[in-house]
Amino acid sequence: MVSRIMAIVAGLTLGSAAAVAQSSPHQDALISSYFSIWDQDGNVTPDNVAKLYAPRLIYYGHAMTREALLNDKRAFIRRWPDRRYGVEPGSAAKSCDATQDHCRLSATLVWRTRGSGRERMGRSRVTLDLARSDGFLKIVREGAVTLGRE
Repeated sequence: MVSRIMAIVAGLTLGSAAAVAQSSPHQDALISSYFSIWDQDGNVTPDNVAKLYAPRLIYYGHAMTREALLNDKRAFIRRWPDRRYGVEPGSAAKSCDATQDHCRLSATLVWRTRGSGRERMGRSRVTLDLARSDGFLKIVREGAVTLGRE
């Protein structure tokens, strides 16, 4: 799993320096792979969070540590034990600075959650900002804008 996570992050950020790359089937698949990590409860581990996220980050508008992020993700799992995420084809985009030390990835996420007899579905534009931390690009900011709910 760890090598898969590192391959996903590396694949998402590869490309020409300072370029803005629009979606391709390969990029859509890589971003989908990132979100599919969180479909499975067993993937929400301290090790996986440490591989993907910087020690301090902004998560949906809240400054927190990786430990707080892990607790937030676990609380979300308890509330919504059945989750499915998919990237809308053709929606992914990325941009990186010339040094590839900072990148922004975005995609339209189609999602569905179920729990306690409730179900929610919708579409959101998700943005991930990555910066070099511990020698690797890691998520320093994650956020989304809801585009619609059903």
